[in-house]
Amino acid sequence: MKKTITLIIFILISTLSNSQDIEGLSKKKIDLTVKKYALLIEKKAIENQIDSITNNILIIEDKIAIQELKTNAIKTSLKRNFNFYELPSEKTRILESINQKKQLYLIEYYEYGEYYKAIYNNKIGYIKESDIINNKAIKALKKKPSTNPNTPSSQSKPSYNKGFNSSRSSVISTCGALTKSGGYCKRKVKGGGHCYQH
Repeated sequence: MKKTITLIIFILISTLSNSQDIEGLSKKKIDLTVKKYALLIEKKAIENQIDSITNNILIIEDKIAIQELKTNAIKTSLKRNFNFYELPSEKTRILESINQKKQLYLIEYYEYGEYYKAIYNNKIGYIKESDIINNKAIKALKKKPSTNPNTPSSQSKPSYNKGFNSSRSSVISTCGALTKSGGYCKRKVKGGGHCYQH
């Protein structure tokens, strides 16, 4: 009889102990789960801060690139109010419509379509040659070959009248045209020259 009572007491204590262990582990699991989600929220906030800082760095780099381009650019006046295009064509997006009294900086002449690549309001775009007041510096810029080492000069481009030179057409180079952000286009071009967009 005593043995039976002892056994029952032992079973009750073991059951109670096991239930306390399960309860303790469950509580720990809940605590850790809460900490995990708190850390995930914190991680997301940190990732957002990193993204924001990265974007700000890129914006600053673009501004620096544009300021550096301005040092070698030619300041010009305008004949009339004009549109500042994203690409050298009236069919592309207008970045801004600019008042005649404003001035802008010319970077280089776009040889395939009577446009100048220019800087206005920290943006890079294109303006029609007919919209600007020409002077000696601007005429010199028109004749000047591109200074970008990745951009072949007009003299090195194949003549379409005479057909491609077979060895020239097999060469793949980088477009190298100046982009809106002040960098250079990295598209690969077979046979040299600019890509379809520039």
